[in-house]
Amino acid sequence: MANAYIKEIFESLQGEALYIGQKQIFIRFSKCNLSCAYCDTDFKSQENIIVHGKNTIVKNPVSANDLKKIIDNFDTDTISFSSDNYYDVLVALKFTL
Repeated sequence: MANAYIKEIFESLQGEALYIGQKQIFIRFSKCNLSCAYCDTDFKSQENIIVHGKNTIVKNPVSANDLKKIIDNFDTDTISFSSDNYYDVLVALKFTL
């Protein structure tokens, strides 16, 4: 199972594109290899991350199973689902592979 370094996890209202105004869970990954002049995010890895709104500390790197448990701990009743109660997963990658 793959592990990933996470910078932060939080829920907020989407502020752009097709899902503007909808409650979403945001997961920011660490180690972005771009240096965009407009970016204000510090992507350096941390040993632990804080899950905002949950007062939970999680050790990096995070496994896919642990990330799913973190997401399931949010109030998903107010987050949109697609059919069969699967999450709509929207990915905006801001790094290169």
